[in-house]
Amino acid sequence: MGTDDTSTVFSVPTSGIVASATSAALASLVLAGLFWRRRADASVFFTIYLLSAVLDHGLVLIAPQRFWNWNYELVGDATQALLRVLVPFEMAFKTYRSLPEGYRRIRRIMLIIVITVAAMVWAYPGGPLVNAYHWTLVCARASYGTGFLLLAYLAFSRYHRVPLDPVFRDVAVGFTYLTALAAFTDVLGRVDVAIGWGRDRLVAVSYPLLLAWWASRMWAPEEPTGLSLEGMKLLQPWRVKRFKWMA
Repeated sequence: MGTDDTSTVFSVPTSGIVASATSAALASLVLAGLFWRRRADASVFFTIYLLSAVLDHGLVLIAPQRFWNWNYELVGDATQALLRVLVPFEMAFKTYRSLPEGYRRIRRIMLIIVITVAAMVWAYPGGPLVNAYHWTLVCARASYGTGFLLLAYLAFSRYHRVPLDPVFRDVAVGFTYLTALAAFTDVLGRVDVAIGWGRDRLVAVSYPLLLAWWASRMWAPEEPTGLSLEGMKLLQPWRVKRFKWMA
């Protein structure tokens, strides 16, 4: 896909089909666990993100000659980057909406991170809209913001000992891992071309591995909580029905 003509359609390599099929299957498995365990409404944006991933890869499998092109990839990258950025804000709001002072503080931290990441994206050499390939790199850099936001969310909650929904914790850990791995391999790729080649292979398997881990977590039984029923209604009201369903 090394051209500025975003309408160009390319022949679909077997590896691309395999990767799309694997990602679509694993994302579907994560979704199934969320709905079966009544966790789909914990983070609505995360659920939509998974649905968009299934649709994105599914369309490539159904009609590869139509959807294996830059236009489709750009739309998919931009959509998923936006949804990933919205996830930490939704999680922070739900976790701290009953704790006004905590919400005010974490919102301020997140705002600083967003401004910093936005400046990094805009400062990318050549500006954000030079060509299609450049735009995919910009989306990838913007996605780093999700990891930084969720790392701040985890650290802030840990420091103040605020109980987290296990779904929030697992989603945050997963995206943070993906961001840390991407940043680490990006640094390695700058050291040597051979390392860069290995980096590409590592990044290629990291996302399916993350989906597989998420699937195991979303299908797992509900974890015990130290919160009373009244405490859960106050801090995590969306979790109450899970325990009623288990009873």
